[in-house]
Amino acid sequence: FPIRCLTFLLKLMCFVAFPPYAQNAEYFICGPEKMIESTEKALLALDVPKNRIFTERFGAQSAKTVVDAVSNAQLTATLNAKQIHTTIPEGQTVLRALINSGEHPPFSCEGGICSTCKCKLVEGKVHMKVNLVLTDKEVDQGYILSCQSLPISSELIVVYE
Repeated sequence: FPIRCLTFLLKLMCFVAFPPYAQNAEYFICGPEKMIESTEKALLALDVPKNRIFTERFGAQSAKTVVDAVSNAQLTATLNAKQIHTTIPEGQTVLRALINSGEHPPFSCEGGICSTCKCKLVEGKVHMKVNLVLTDKEVDQGYILSCQSLPISSELIVVYE
């Protein structure tokens, strides 16, 4: 376990254990949009003043491509050796549909950058809004970024490996 990670965790524990200390610090957050939003939300929940939070966004911008995504596509996902059946509401990605149904798929940035949410599309078709990490070979093999994948067929089957 790297020393830097341990040091960060100890500081984080200190912030949570002693909120006044957390409120008097300045926070510089740099990364993809969704990560920054989540971090800001957590800091604001600790009563950190908004004027002490500084951000720098990088990576994928919101996709401008218009696709005819399927409303209420049926999703079957294999996650941690468990088969999950749910529906993907209009405008939601595979990842968001799983999270909103109470599941815990792997993810991190939600910006198409980190590949933590990578899974294999076994059946169906999706449109990936952004893909800054999967190679053409991986895409040809059926891998998708679930945080960026909108259904363009009425049924999807994915496997998180």
